[in-house]
Amino acid sequence: MTMIIKQLAFSYPEQALNLYIEKLSIAPGESVALVGPSGSGKTTLLNLMCGILTPQSGNVIIDEENITQMPEKQCRDYRLNHIGMIFQSFELLDYLTVFDNILLQARLSKQTVVNAKIKSRAKAIAEHLGLYNKLSRNVVELSQGERQRVAVCRALLLEPSVVLADEPTGNLDPENKLTVLQKLIEECKQKNRILLTVTHDHSLLTHFDRVLDMKELLIQSGKAHE
Repeated sequence: MTMIIKQLAFSYPEQALNLYIEKLSIAPGESVALVGPSGSGKTTLLNLMCGILTPQSGNVIIDEENITQMPEKQCRDYRLNHIGMIFQSFELLDYLTVFDNILLQARLSKQTVVNAKIKSRAKAIAEHLGLYNKLSRNVVELSQGERQRVAVCRALLLEPSVVLADEPTGNLDPENKLTVLQKLIEECKQKNRILLTVTHDHSLLTHFDRVLDMKELLIQSGKAHE
C-alpha cells in the first residue's frame, strides 16, 4: 500500500495559495508528520490526498488506484472504505451518541456490514482511548478533547489503508496526546498502513518515521517545476 503524488497542482480562486507538489511518495507502514506555518497548504494537501478537493492537474495514486481520475461517487465510496480522515473540526453529528458517531463511517459504507465484530472493535478502540464509559452519551456532552478522540476512533474503525489526520492531538492533554498518537502509529504499523499527520506540536516529531516541512516541500517542487 503505497501513496504516490505526481505533479499535483491546486490553487483557490482569488487566494494567494498556489500548491504544487512535483513528487511525494509514502511507503506502506510509514508514519509521516507534516509541519509548516498556518496557511502553507497542509490541510489543502490532505483534502487533495483523499479526493475531497480536485486538483487542477496531477495525480494522487493509492495502491495503484488513481483517486484524482475517479468520478465523484466512486471517489466518495473509495474514501469511505479505504481512508480514515481525522478533521480539525471533528465532523461529528451532534444528534448521535459517541458509539453511533464511531460507527458512522461503517454504516455509510456499502461494503461494510455493521455486525457484532465491527461493534466489538469500536468498543475496544474506544476503551483504549478512554471513552468506553461515554459510549452512550451524546457527543454534545463531551469536552473538545473527548470529541477529538471520538473522531480518532471513527477513523481507525474500518482499518483503512491510509489515515490522514489534521491536528489529531491539538485539543488533548499531554497524557492523552501520547496515547492517541501511539495508537495511530501502532495501528498503522501493525497493518502496514500509511499515516500522515499534520501537527504544530514539535514535541511529537520524534515519534514519526519522517517529518515533511510543507514550506520546503513546496520550494523543492517549485524548483523542479521551473
